[in-house]
Amino acid sequence: MALSSAERFRRFKTKLQREGNELLLKEFQEKDAVRNLKSHQLVKQNPIKIAKIREQNRIRQAKRLVKLASEKLGSQVNQLSLSSASTTASITCKCAQTLAKAVHSAKRGFPVSSTKKEEIIRHLAMKHEITAKPLALPKLNHLFGNGVGGSVKRLMWKGVMAKKCIVRNANDFVQYATSVARNINVILVDAQQIKSESSSLDQRWNNI
Repeated sequence: MALSSAERFRRFKTKLQREGNELLLKEFQEKDAVRNLKSHQLVKQNPIKIAKIREQNRIRQAKRLVKLASEKLGSQVNQLSLSSASTTASITCKCAQTLAKAVHSAKRGFPVSSTKKEEIIRHLAMKHEITAKPLALPKLNHLFGNGVGGSVKRLMWKGVMAKKCIVRNANDFVQYATSVARNINVILVDAQQIKSESSSLDQRWNNI
């Protein structure tokens, strides 16, 4: 990034101090003081105009920073696309584990910023003509689709602390939760039921 005039002048004064050129340094300090005095006088004479000029300078600097960031991102995208194009044909995945490792190593090459990641992925998708439909997932709140809700846990904890119940296993938990939280449907799914459902799904998958 190019340095501003104030930053260049500050570095030049530091260099003069380091080299011991006192006369030249004093001359530049006097010029600097005169310039600051003129700047303060202009601000006092027309503060609104100076404020507008400073705002325009800030906007111009912000646009310049955005342009530099986009150019840097474009170079990263080009490098990533070139590297992916050169290595796509040679990648072979023998099993799911090697595929996961390949995906993990590819993700590590992405920038940290999520916005830059989305930009790179969007660019690669457009380049390879990939159309991905977004997943319409339901929005889950705290008490839906997230195991046991917080209200049931609080009621169970109060009952245990008040010695109203003794919870030894999942059956005791469901029995007391059903009695205290009557407006909430508590369902017990034991290990045997999970095993039978899993085997049923395996059979259906093998028949496809």
